[in-house]
Amino acid sequence: MSGPGTDDGLSLLLDRGWGQERLHQLILRELLAQTQLATVLCLWSDPEPPVVMYEPFGGLFDLALAEGAPRILLEIKVGADLGYHQRDRQRAKGLELGVGRAYVLLGPSFFAGQDEADARNIGVPELAQAIEESLPPLETALGQLGSAYLRRLEVDVRSWTAEHDVRSTSGLDLFRLYAEMTAAWPVDVRPTKVTHHGGPDWIVNADAWTKGALPGWECANFYWEMVNGRTRFKLHWEGDERLRLIARNGFREALEQAASELAVPVARTKTKAGAYMTSLELAGDARDEVVVEGRVNPERSLALYRRATAVFERALEILPALEPA
Repeated sequence: MSGPGTDDGLSLLLDRGWGQERLHQLILRELLAQTQLATVLCLWSDPEPPVVMYEPFGGLFDLALAEGAPRILLEIKVGADLGYHQRDRQRAKGLELGVGRAYVLLGPSFFAGQDEADARNIGVPELAQAIEESLPPLETALGQLGSAYLRRLEVDVRSWTAEHDVRSTSGLDLFRLYAEMTAAWPVDVRPTKVTHHGGPDWIVNADAWTKGALPGWECANFYWEMVNGRTRFKLHWEGDERLRLIARNGFREALEQAASELAVPVARTKTKAGAYMTSLELAGDARDEVVVEGRVNPERSLALYRRATAVFERALEILPALEPA
């Protein structure tokens, strides 16, 4: 039976450790092993709960549902990306064993996760509903833990379904925005998080990578992407470092001419030389255009994609010769 302050103490612990993957591993291990959670999530069909293995195969997975041998392999991510190499190794292990995989993706991880025909992606709303349906009696220690965990999940559920804040810098808010925006685009893309000394950037790349073909541009890769809500035309320069700014400015000139021809408002960004450089961006924050009454408008999102693509493709058509200073 819970004593005074037990619920408050659990809530405080969960709140403080919410971003730590290990916390979710430990809680979900208990709930999967001692309740019908795996059954409600359609991961398990036997009447008895599974044996839950912790960090099997040298930590390749966080958990595994087993009956003698593993039958479902589970990975948990809280805000972090699941790298392609890790996915590849996990896919290979699943195929080797002939078993299924499931990914519990909490926070921004859900929106960055790959869709695979032979794997399940489970997000916060689905997990919260399943825990609510399988919650043990509150008189038990596990019931108290599950109830506190559910309450904290429900806070995130509300964040996932709330209206968009056009000025939010939250990775979750931006990834939600990107997921809804790109659903209207004719390309299949996923957002990514890039961390640098100035803090994280929340990005969705439009998969428009184009290799330079004109003389002088052979070392250039052109692309455009959205960074923290700004639509930016960028250049990856793999050639002589002394030509970086010359290449950047040449691409910028072509972009400005293209935008002028197409009557598309654009804005310059800070001049900074590097391997990856922004040459120009569409004027304003995309959220001011595509978010209407707190929701993403698909038609406006598609129009933004088409406008950015038109400027990008026209700029490549009129790209000037690259000549060293």
